[in-house]
Amino acid sequence: MPLLKLLVYSKADPAGINISSHLLCELPFKEVPLGSSLAHSHEDFYLIGLDSPLISMSMPVPKAEWVICLSKHKSESGIRCLTVHTPGNLCNHADFGGRPKEVAISNPCLQTRLLQELQRASNMLGLDVPVSVEATHHGPTSLPAPITFIEIGSDEKAWKDDLLGRAVAKAVSNSIKSSPKFGECAIGVGGGHYSEKFTNLML
Repeated sequence: MPLLKLLVYSKADPAGINISSHLLCELPFKEVPLGSSLAHSHEDFYLIGLDSPLISMSMPVPKAEWVICLSKHKSESGIRCLTVHTPGNLCNHADFGGRPKEVAISNPCLQTRLLQELQRASNMLGLDVPVSVEATHHGPTSLPAPITFIEIGSDEKAWKDDLLGRAVAKAVSNSIKSSPKFGECAIGVGGGHYSEKFTNLML
C-alpha cells in the first residue's frame, strides 16, 4: 500500500474550514471511511478534519509520506497574510504544542513549492497581501512524517475570507498535482519571525 499524503485541518479552526471547503472544489475528492470517521480522498491524497487543535495533533493514520496542515495564523497586528512554515520548538519550553527543543521533520521542497504557489495564486486573484515563510515555531514536533503548515493570517475576518481561502486551496492543489523536484536544501538561521530574506530566496 502506498504511503498516504495527508491534508489536515481542525474542525474548530475557521481558516482550516475555509481552505478545506475550497480544496474540495479544486480537486475531485470523494467521501470515504477512515477508521471510525469519514475523510475525503483523491488518488493517494486524504483530506481529514480533526476534532483536536493541529498544534497538539498525533498522526491520524499509521503511515504517511507527508502532512500539510491547513491552518490559521494569529498575530497581534492582525495584518492579513499568507504563510508557510515547519513546526518546532527551538527553546526550553513548548507553550503551543510539541516538545521543548524539538523540531518536526521538515519538507523543504514541498514547503518552497507551496510558498511559490501561494504567491502565484495571490497574484492571480489580485490579493494585496504579504506571502511569507515563517520561522519555526509551535507544535506538533513528534510526528514520524514531514509536516508543513500553510496558513491564513491574522484575525477571524481574514480566516473566513473567501478569496484568501481560495488562494491557499489553489496553492495546495497546484503544489501536490506533481511531486516537487529535489534540489539544494538549506537551513536558514537568524532574522525575524517573518523571514524576508529566506522568503525571497525561496521565491
